[in-house]
Amino acid sequence: MWLQQALRPAYTGRIDGVLGMGTLAALKADKNNALIDRICNARMAFLKHLSTFGTFGRGWTARVAEVRAIGQAWAAGQVPQAANFVYGGQAKAFVDDANAAPSTAPADLATGAGTGGLGLSGYLYDLQNQLSPLSYTSEWISKVVVVVALASAVLAIGGLGYRWYSNRKPKHLAAALETAPA
Repeated sequence: MWLQQALRPAYTGRIDGVLGMGTLAALKADKNNALIDRICNARMAFLKHLSTFGTFGRGWTARVAEVRAIGQAWAAGQVPQAANFVYGGQAKAFVDDANAAPSTAPADLATGAGTGGLGLSGYLYDLQNQLSPLSYTSEWISKVVVVVALASAVLAIGGLGYRWYSNRKPKHLAAALETAPA
């Protein structure tokens, strides 16, 4: 599956993990160095999205770099270096260890609070206009209106920004885990 995904766009078949005629034809048409880089890059993207990357990432990164070097030596017709043992590189990477995509609940809460706060500041502004004969109260309400309006705007903008982030993150996660072996 990793190979078929890395062979895109030359491989137009279904990504099914079967080494058939379409996969072999796309493999013949591809340059090996570029293919090796795409496969290794996809593997690193997968590994970086795992919650265990902080623990095993150094070993995994070294192992992928070594696989890249060996593959490129083979593609160039050279004798590759012997594979080394890297402590932490033997740890298994599982799709089940993938980081969860962020929830949109905080974004909804912040946006809702910001919108509600803007409504409250409008209400307080109307109250200020009604109490304008009492100049001291009017000045105090004016300051509260400004503070509530600014805080509400920050909440609403922050909520919208976080919603954008939380909608974008699952797409990157899905792309990295798309062809990961189960």
